[in-house]
Amino acid sequence: MAPRTDNRRRVSESCGRRREGGESERQKPKMSRRVFTSAVLLLLVIWICCNTGEAAAVVEGKSGDAPLPHWVDIFLPEKTQVLPKEGSESGVKKAFAAPSLVSAGGVMVVFAEGFSEYNAHENNPFGIKPYEIVAVYIKAAESWPSIVAEVNASTWRAHTVIGGRNGNDRLCFLYRPTAVARENKVFLLVESDTTRYDNVNNTWVKDGWDIQLVEGVATQSTDGVQSTLFNWAEPNSILQQIPKHNQDQLRDVATTGGSGIVMQNDTLVFPLVAKGKNYPFSIITYSTDNGNNWVFPESISSVVCLDPRITEWETGQILMIVQCIGGQSVFESRDMGKNWTEAIGTLSGVWVISQPGVRWDESLHVGSFVTANIEGRKVML
Repeated sequence: MAPRTDNRRRVSESCGRRREGGESERQKPKMSRRVFTSAVLLLLVIWICCNTGEAAAVVEGKSGDAPLPHWVDIFLPEKTQVLPKEGSESGVKKAFAAPSLVSAGGVMVVFAEGFSEYNAHENNPFGIKPYEIVAVYIKAAESWPSIVAEVNASTWRAHTVIGGRNGNDRLCFLYRPTAVARENKVFLLVESDTTRYDNVNNTWVKDGWDIQLVEGVATQSTDGVQSTLFNWAEPNSILQQIPKHNQDQLRDVATTGGSGIVMQNDTLVFPLVAKGKNYPFSIITYSTDNGNNWVFPESISSVVCLDPRITEWETGQILMIVQCIGGQSVFESRDMGKNWTEAIGTLSGVWVISQPGVRWDESLHVGSFVTANIEGRKVML
């Protein structure tokens, strides 16, 4: 793409914040939650296949060697073992979705929602839901044959990063892990929704929502054990950092999945979607002090579209690709999200606007992108 210009009642901090008086949760904006297709980190492509049943293509190895696949199944439903974190269930998952891939401290980390069933009040009221955020770790220095061998080995494991600690009267769903990495640290943003059982009316009601930030640090482990490659802190809510005078406008904030960005001045930036009084819109939040404090926009965004993907192109210029009615559009901001303007012609090949009587070709869709410097030239993949 060429730019042209058994304490089952205990609830962990990873669950949504409590609403006073049992207030029902407002309708949240609908976000895209596609099953895995692929995750891209610069020029390395690791295909993440959710048990599609397709035969893997192969790459020719050295003479006499067995051919290697172009991709490997990192997460497999009902097969990949997920090691537990305190308060979460162990074993396999029913499904995985919403991948996010980053690299920090020489370790590639792939996150995903982990879907499972949970029986509360002697039944499964919601079916298969994402109750955990899981991750796998791959040393970036490993060769492709070593990665293939490690992933296909019987010792391959995923690890629970956040678990909802469900109980008989409360369930916590975790959605759309969105990650960004800087040096040896990973910043993971996760949306949580909590549902509680109303014993008076004998029904389940919405009881809270939150946006949790989890920080992880890559270790210098040399023992080869995956679980020692990253240390994760406890999740912390960032919603209380929304200015009080703007909380009514920035209601029901949701994560987007995918990745955030680190700008040239080391500012950390995440895309988000918020529901205003009348409609949902795309925004960003950013931190200039290594994740300690987060800044939210002071005004309603003009980007009345969903599924934002962001990158920094020119210094201080944030490009945002969003999904609008009839296709995708590109917006830009040069003041850290205070104002957005439609960047017509900025990215050739992205502009997909349906014409009257012409059906939009959904194959012309940008799901993610990344910038890189190759031989002194800045490119976008």
